[in-house]
Amino acid sequence: MPIPASLGHKAQGWLLNEVHKYLPSLAERLHQQGGYTVSGVHRQIKGKPGKYYLRVTSLVSDLTDVLLEAVLPNTHTISFSPRKESKQQAAPEEKTFPDFEVNGYATSASDHPLASITSFAAVVQSAGCSDTLRITFTSPTAFGSNGIDQPLPAPALILRSWWEKWNTFAPNNERIGYPIQQFAQDSIQITSLSRIHTANWYLPNHARSTGFSGEISMRMRPFYECENWQAVWDRAQHDWQVLAAFALFCGTGRHTGVGMGQTAQSSLLDRP
Repeated sequence: MPIPASLGHKAQGWLLNEVHKYLPSLAERLHQQGGYTVSGVHRQIKGKPGKYYLRVTSLVSDLTDVLLEAVLPNTHTISFSPRKESKQQAAPEEKTFPDFEVNGYATSASDHPLASITSFAAVVQSAGCSDTLRITFTSPTAFGSNGIDQPLPAPALILRSWWEKWNTFAPNNERIGYPIQQFAQDSIQITSLSRIHTANWYLPNHARSTGFSGEISMRMRPFYECENWQAVWDRAQHDWQVLAAFALFCGTGRHTGVGMGQTAQSSLLDRP
């Protein structure tokens, strides 16, 4: 049967349930405060084993430990269907899907281009310094506005999302202090949009959101055109590369815990 990509809400339930088995207090905190993302179910990238892949990312050390030491090594099957004992209580429209046999997991880019283990300090040290950026949004991405999800590929909204998540989870000495949303509004422009389209994504409790996917190229305006931001212009060339690298782990926009906003620098996806 066809497997829809937008199973992130079910993958979230699976993840929190698995974490709860090993550390209930952590599962509760994640549910309330975030600190992770779960993708939908995607067809496997060419040349990699298995028919599908599911991404889980962690922004907090205790979740990383639980994933590496308990959840990933001990997961052999993932079920997104209602449990047998609760099927009679399931809503009539609740769909069932075949269980997924887990062939293995990747924690390194050498095994999968979207896999990695790093640290905040390492992201800062490895990020380059450039006035251009090319980003691919591999699942629908939306931003909140007055309680409504808006699928708008705007540089200021994209940078604000990364900046807020970075400053929430990064150590104090790595945080970015200036208002990067306003900087982006004044100083960053889109140079190309490729394969941009919108799609619906299913959320818990039968809700849904609409987001955009595709590739966006952006550039910073030249120094002489950024009169109000020249004091941070040099630093910003590095900072937004840091945030773009971080987006692989934090996602972009709303509902990243249920698969929306999956994000990667396009160069990662260009690799054979």
